[in-house]
Amino acid sequence: RRDRLFSRKVLIRDFVDSHAAQPFRPGRPFAISIGRVCASKGHHRAADLARLLGLPLRVIGPIVDKKYARHLRSLGCKVLGALPRPKALGLLQAAQALLWTPMEDEPSGRVVVEALRLGVEVIGRAVGIVSDVIRSGSPHRQLRSNGDYFVRIDREPSFLPESQSTVADSYWKLFRALGIA
Repeated sequence: RRDRLFSRKVLIRDFVDSHAAQPFRPGRPFAISIGRVCASKGHHRAADLARLLGLPLRVIGPIVDKKYARHLRSLGCKVLGALPRPKALGLLQAAQALLWTPMEDEPSGRVVVEALRLGVEVIGRAVGIVSDVIRSGSPHRQLRSNGDYFVRIDREPSFLPESQSTVADSYWKLFRALGIA
């Protein structure tokens, strides 16, 4: 049974294929915040941060709280809602910075990895994946906005996987170390 399980092709999507991004010409520089449009994702904090940086903010993600989306628009944000993945990746790649400002600790933060892999600067709370990136030795600086502390991570995609096969090899090594492969 184990041979059958591991003899099949396995598709692993935990890497960013920059070729999948739909090219986007932004006109002028902008910052981006990605995630469900609701207060727990902290897009209003991203709006404050964008104002501090002098950049307009675009927000991508499913609108789950229409009142909150209206509030973000009143702050000058362009709320785009959910977009197809190639278009979202294209916007992320064109952004000056990803602003990652969740109100609650988030253990993963995949969008942070995607931004760094695409060569986009990340400015975010030092929790979850941002904290992990800092501990990996990535160059960073601290930034303060409205009493909140944020970390600015320079564009450094080199520590991230280059390809799907690299990620697959990493999983295989992990599974072998755990004794399940």
